[in-house]
Amino acid sequence: MTLIRAIGYRLSAVGGTLGLMPIRYGVQADTRDECVEGLAKLVDVGMMPIMMPTLLSDGRWMARAAPTPAPLREPVEG
Repeated sequence: MTLIRAIGYRLSAVGGTLGLMPIRYGVQADTRDECVEGLAKLVDVGMMPIMMPTLLSDGRWMARAAPTPAPLREPVEG
């Protein structure tokens, strides 16, 4: 079984409204292959891995991903 969940939140103003935005996402799985698949799903939607699949002491696998930082914009001359 694979579980993907948001870990931590921060306030974000998007489209003129305040909302909560996840800071990072975690993948928990029973096997390494399931963990890799879960992490790949996050990468497919634009996240970047910040912790590759790791075996925890209780026998579960965990990986983490975070939103990709927005590129810096060029200053507008005006």
